[in-house]
Amino acid sequence: ADKFREATTATDAEISSWFESHKNDYKIPEKRKVKYALINTQGMRDRQQVSAEDVQRHYQDNQQQFTTPEQVRASHILFKTEGKDEAEVRKQAEAVLARAKAGEDFAKLANQYTEEEVGKTRGGDLDFFGRGQMAKEFEDTAFALKPGQISDIVKTNFGLHIIKTTDHKPEAKRPLEEVKAQIEDQLKWERAQNEAQRLADDLDKQIDDPTDFDTVGKPRGLTVGARLDA
Repeated sequence: ADKFREATTATDAEISSWFESHKNDYKIPEKRKVKYALINTQGMRDRQQVSAEDVQRHYQDNQQQFTTPEQVRASHILFKTEGKDEAEVRKQAEAVLARAKAGEDFAKLANQYTEEEVGKTRGGDLDFFGRGQMAKEFEDTAFALKPGQISDIVKTNFGLHIIKTTDHKPEAKRPLEEVKAQIEDQLKWERAQNEAQRLADDLDKQIDDPTDFDTVGKPRGLTVGARLDA
């Protein structure tokens, strides 16, 4: 193609016509010349001093942040009742319950009988959950059972359930030594960000035009620069 290009010519009229129909291709975007003072939050963070008392106080004041709530793991078999004769559904559920309590494999029974689509592929397992995540009737029963125990029929808005609690994790608080470094880093960042915001607010009151960046920013050790932004 380059060989043919060298042998061709374009008239002024053709060039003008092309330009008129492709003006957007030749537009130069609006630009701004920006001057700025850089406040180094990372540097401020590195200079922060956090005492053992500060760490201890934060740990005591934020216990929930370092506490894992009580959880249980449960499996269930769901029999839906919506649009059905509940008495007939309950009769079927009680028959399956009797088999489960007689020692049949709960996961196999769940795969065969549960009407929860996801549960059919994993033996009715719901994994671990805490309080407030399930229907209250379901939750109360699951938390009351000991691992390995199977409930009687439990009714919720979803239908009738047979519940088996498979594991239980009591509330656990992480010890201070385990989270000490995390707290120190968090406090340093919080203090650095607060310091940076105070400095930014102070500079904002003193800078009215671009020349002020040098007279106000540089004496404070800030990097002052400029750039052209599209």
